[in-house]
Amino acid sequence: MDSTIVSLGAVLLAILIAPFISEKLRVPTIVVEVLAGVILGKSLLGIVGGIPMEFISYFGLTYLLFLSGLEANIYDIRGDYARSLGIALPSILVPLAAGFYLSGLFGINPVFLGAILSVTSLGEVNICARAVRCDIGLRNALVGSAVMVEVASLMLLSLGLEMAMGARTEAIATIALFALLFTLPILVRRLRPALPLVEWARDRAHLELEVRICFALVAFMAILSEYMKVHFTLGAYMAGLVISEFTESGGELERKLMGFGYGFFIPFFFVSMGSSMELSSSFWAPWGLEALLLVASIGILSKVAGVGIASRLLGFNPKESLAMAFLHSSRMSLALAGIELGRATGIISEPLYSALIIFSLASIMIGPTVGSALLRSAFGPSPRTVPTL
Repeated sequence: MDSTIVSLGAVLLAILIAPFISEKLRVPTIVVEVLAGVILGKSLLGIVGGIPMEFISYFGLTYLLFLSGLEANIYDIRGDYARSLGIALPSILVPLAAGFYLSGLFGINPVFLGAILSVTSLGEVNICARAVRCDIGLRNALVGSAVMVEVASLMLLSLGLEMAMGARTEAIATIALFALLFTLPILVRRLRPALPLVEWARDRAHLELEVRICFALVAFMAILSEYMKVHFTLGAYMAGLVISEFTESGGELERKLMGFGYGFFIPFFFVSMGSSMELSSSFWAPWGLEALLLVASIGILSKVAGVGIASRLLGFNPKESLAMAFLHSSRMSLALAGIELGRATGIISEPLYSALIIFSLASIMIGPTVGSALLRSAFGPSPRTVPTL
């Protein structure tokens, strides 16, 4: 039997059963998908692999960045901007400093490693903020700071990739291009009432064509970024930011785009990530287990300490400050995307690759669980609960 068909069938089966296992074990689906990849991949069965699988997985990575941009609304930064910025800065800078320290031990570009440690899962923060009844000022500061951190982390990630590959001129161009492209969604928002495309997009008869336009824009922006010597992740993310200005939040187009992503392409990417891990060789290698312990402890503590202290100084009580600190410590989509890009470009060694994935999965489980529990104990549950991704 064709090995490609076997690989595809195994991944599709894993994608199908992962949500049921996740619900049964009460862990995020992404954790089950990566663990399924570990079982099917190099570490155990060796079923998943081959060029076609890599192509679908790479498209899943691109689509993941697009959906991250689609979900990241810069207008979620509202209310007390100073407090949002005051929380966002230590959430970025303290883990970034930790990345600089660890980079010397692992021989990796400090900006790139610091960017991975600086990431906050905006999706998880949004879900947890809606799932509890909390003060509007706290919610605005929490979500607003998470948006700032995600955007800044993406810039640092693109910058670190270019620097790690020796393209220092392109690294400077990354910052300039990022600032330029970031004005696109703001410009679209200001011109929106005058754009006939907005009215056209509201017509449900155009829905199928809109989906095709979205896919074409993702490809165009990713190719444009590569052509301008900036990593494609930036273009895919910006495509999501632009599309978000033309789509109604929670509307049919957004649901279709999310369905394509979280129904197939993104789970495929996560299973593929797990299949690329070689746990046995990684943790027997020099610095294998030490890498995991160092990254996990320093990565989580740097976020909790930085955000917790800053939140306390900004007037939040101890329980609220700890809740925001743990929620900021959860890493998911963007962190895993950066880790995979590091492996694909040869920046990350196999032991560090495995350690970073396990650390990210642990943070997804610890951060939202502890943070939500603290918020519930402070404010009580929301009348309308929202399921965890």
